[in-house]
Amino acid sequence: GLQLSAGTAVAQLVALAAIPVLARVFVPAELGEFSIFFFTSQLMGVLLGGRYEQAIMIARREREIQGLLIVSTAIATIGAVAIALTLAFLHPVLDTATATSLGLWWPLAAVCGLFASTSTTLTVLAIRYERYATISASRLIKPMVALALQVALALTILPGLAGLAAGEIIGVISSTALLCYNLRGLDTFVGLPRPDRTLDWKYVLAI
Repeated sequence: GLQLSAGTAVAQLVALAAIPVLARVFVPAELGEFSIFFFTSQLMGVLLGGRYEQAIMIARREREIQGLLIVSTAIATIGAVAIALTLAFLHPVLDTATATSLGLWWPLAAVCGLFASTSTTLTVLAIRYERYATISASRLIKPMVALALQVALALTILPGLAGLAAGEIIGVISSTALLCYNLRGLDTFVGLPRPDRTLDWKYVLAI
């Protein structure tokens, strides 16, 4: 509990400290476009998993948890691919409607949302097994990696929106990778057999 609270608090402080730093490196128009990219990716992260990860907390058997991990990840992946293809096709219309120039960063927001959704699922799994230090570390590494890369890319090879979005994506990926690495020893992650056939409708209807 204390580790989780401390990690969350420090992550929020890092995010707050990033605001004046980014404001000195990027112009308001670039930050405005990034805010749309960020909002889109966060919305995807909430919706893509279909909320199946919430059932992890009430599952009674390891096999059910494994099934929920598979279902949640599969739904998020299929959804992200479908949305990314749609956004790639519609990005000129979206740019016009929002008066931005995100271009192909629109579909990449879906990719970022996929990793955010996976991170949420793994976080719920970590809570189930009381791996609070793992959650704290993942929440802390994301803003730190994102900020460092955004500034570094802006001053070198990817100025503007590209550096901001790329840093955000890599930050989310690093957080997800850390969760995967630290949870790899759980029995739930070993083998990942096919989910119970009794799982399907019970959790679909519950959610």
